[in-house]
Amino acid sequence: MNSIASVSGGSRQHDDNESSSGFFLYAGGTVAIPDNVIHIRIDPSVTTLPRKAFNNLPQLREVSLHEGMVEIKEKAFMNCHSLERINDIPPSLTPIGKFAFSDSGLLSLDLPEAFIIQSQGLFNNCNRLCNMRLPPSTTQMPEMTFCDCTSLFSVEIPEGVNRICANALSDCHTLRNFAIPSLDGMGNDMAETFGNMFHHCHALQNLLGHSDLAKQALLHRFDNLPAHQLMYFQSYYPIETTHARLKALRNELNSTINQQDCLGMTPLHILACSRRIPIELLRALVEAHPESLVSEDAWGALPILYLVWGDASSEIIQFVCHSIKSHYLHHILPWASMVTTLSEHVPVRYMQNLLDTQKTFFPDQSIEWDDLIDTLVKGKSVSIESLRFLVNYSTADTLRLIGIREWRDNITKLIESLPRCPSYFYYIRIKLAVYTVEYRKLKDYSAILELALWKHRIGQMIPATKRSSAAWDRKKKSNTYESVKYRKQCRVTCGADSVIDHVLSYLVPAKESVQVCVNRGIRSHNSRHSLGSKYLFVTKKLINWD
Repeated sequence: MNSIASVSGGSRQHDDNESSSGFFLYAGGTVAIPDNVIHIRIDPSVTTLPRKAFNNLPQLREVSLHEGMVEIKEKAFMNCHSLERINDIPPSLTPIGKFAFSDSGLLSLDLPEAFIIQSQGLFNNCNRLCNMRLPPSTTQMPEMTFCDCTSLFSVEIPEGVNRICANALSDCHTLRNFAIPSLDGMGNDMAETFGNMFHHCHALQNLLGHSDLAKQALLHRFDNLPAHQLMYFQSYYPIETTHARLKALRNELNSTINQQDCLGMTPLHILACSRRIPIELLRALVEAHPESLVSEDAWGALPILYLVWGDASSEIIQFVCHSIKSHYLHHILPWASMVTTLSEHVPVRYMQNLLDTQKTFFPDQSIEWDDLIDTLVKGKSVSIESLRFLVNYSTADTLRLIGIREWRDNITKLIESLPRCPSYFYYIRIKLAVYTVEYRKLKDYSAILELALWKHRIGQMIPATKRSSAAWDRKKKSNTYESVKYRKQCRVTCGADSVIDHVLSYLVPAKESVQVCVNRGIRSHNSRHSLGSKYLFVTKKLINWD
């Protein structure tokens, strides 16, 4: 077990390995926590995390709470940009202070069912948070709850919500799946509140219009669409209750299950957006209407995109992929479009999940990487991190085939320093093409060198007088066991493995002058030392050895 630093009342006891372990046991008090901490564990004696307890820890990725926790005060995890997970959130935890997780790197957070959100700005500027489900006890969304959550595409709220405060969802550029339960009990200030409710929610506003139009559309999103409504609120009811309601809706289900709501979503789309997806419900929807698997919503998205975006379990992904292949064997999924959507909005890990899904379940469906990356570079909406990942991913297979580490490292360094400049990407592409061609030549030359060395070894093993005899000529052409065995032995002892390694290092061009002007594009390619001329120099006598 890794050693754990222990902190209590401002004093710290540790052994020599603790400073580099990355683990930290917090035992209370106001202390200076090292910047290199990766995982913090809260001691069972601690029931309250004080104000700004762990804020501004740049490498913190995980925090483990315990059953006895009762309070987290304001800004406790603020500006922890690498923080992805908070484990073991206890039901006893009730108050969480203002901006407690603001500007953190949370990927998801499952709050206790009895938890009541009271504080403003709880997830403000959590730009890696993708989908969220508010607990069933929630009655309001305080101010700035999800403000500036730029990767957030789905928020599930219970039917009991009666107040949505100002800026609760503003600047959620990618928000797609959302519904307003009703206006009952919301008070007289809702016109003002809704006026800026979807401020800068570009995905919704581009589809539905300004805030007032979006409000009206989402208020009536499920009118005459009971199956859609059931799927949006399904996580707030026991699975048995949802199944019973689904069976009761059988007649209406058959007529509405493939209808699209104001967002173009089918019930399968809505379920795919959920934080909790029962496999039984998924099977029921697919069996009732498999066409939903390949139906696009108003943004051109399939249910599988939302499953990947929401980090669904491998069981769910596997079931949907097998269902698509079972019902639509020859259907080509829009991989390039899905990669584009994720590259513009979400952390790299979700793109990796999507591409792993494509490689695992649809290996026969390809992506035109050059065209896709050209489009992304010119569009300038993809982040540098995403662009580097995609260039790296798209060149990985080609790079693995190049057996010269120096060349591979060169391409890798170029990708790591990739700026947002089309000409620079073209430079990497040309450089990789040059290395690929040159390495193919090296492989061809190495085969000829091996044959020459093998031939020379055979000649060394036989005296010249015997080699010139007619009997030897006949033996060379024979395929007897002794002859084949002898030639194999000469191949092993010819020294090709050692010689070729040194010769190839000499044959590698000392410098490729692929000159690229960032503003004017590629100019020329010339090898300072010709690979062919070097090869001829090395093999001239080897090939003529008898």
